[in-house]
Amino acid sequence: MLKHAFLAGLFTTIASCIVAAVGAYLAALLIGRPPAALFPAFAPGGVELMAALAIKTGLEPALVAAHYVFRLVILGTLLSLFAIRYRNG
Repeated sequence: MLKHAFLAGLFTTIASCIVAAVGAYLAALLIGRPPAALFPAFAPGGVELMAALAIKTGLEPALVAAHYVFRLVILGTLLSLFAIRYRNG
């Protein structure tokens, strides 16, 4: 059981990092910034951790924080809309 949980967590983490890297690369192409500057904004983790990482590495903490806030607003809105839709049938 523990082995399966570990493998599932490992797979999920690797998949999340791959999705984040692809998203950062595509966003970098769109806005003309280096992908390394956008990866902390797309990476799984808390906003405080990623903003601190951005400061430490000389990237853009304001962009990271703004992306996280935007992402949370979008997720909250979508979850609310889905809950309303499926509650009413």
